[in-house]
Amino acid sequence: MARASLASVGQVVQYPFCCGTREALNLEGLTARTRHGPECEGEHALLHCYKTKDDSWILLTASLLPLSRLPTQEREAVLTRLAAADCSLGAAVATPPLQKKQAAPSHDQEDEALASRLSAAFGAKEGAEWWVEALGGAGVRATVLASFGALRASCTRPADQCCVDSASAAPTVIYIYIYIYIYQYISIYIYYIYNIHMRTHRYQ
Repeated sequence: MARASLASVGQVVQYPFCCGTREALNLEGLTARTRHGPECEGEHALLHCYKTKDDSWILLTASLLPLSRLPTQEREAVLTRLAAADCSLGAAVATPPLQKKQAAPSHDQEDEALASRLSAAFGAKEGAEWWVEALGGAGVRATVLASFGALRASCTRPADQCCVDSASAAPTVIYIYIYIYIYQYISIYIYYIYNIHMRTHRYQ
């Protein structure tokens, strides 16, 4: 009981260092993409799931950080690689000019606008496999995503192919029981020898 209580107190003390202060967590909860729950499709525009024209999905991992947190040189490199993959992506990553008397968008608005333009580009042409190959050729990481239904269908066998041959399985089961019995016997023997050894040294 005492150890459990001390462990709990230790977790409370370490919590701010591991997860942040309450104020920071509240701010994260208000601004994080995960607040969308099942509607969340990515952490930011460059680490995001996009639907392609063939109704498949790809995971784009152009950068682990959003554009607003990237150094200028790395930001330009990421945008250049995306633009090199396809001309439609080049148009999507191009920053639209500001109209007169129009305030500069915030980082969140800029990221959401970029995600929207990329989503339109990916959904306008070609399928997931084509996009992954095109992005890979430009040095941008992406992968095709599969739904749980597709994974289940690919990993499921028909009932007539799932039968187990009892004649071949029986010897295997017998061998397993023999190995378990031998293991238990050896464990008990080692434990018995260890106890005798400890008692002998204790009384010497």
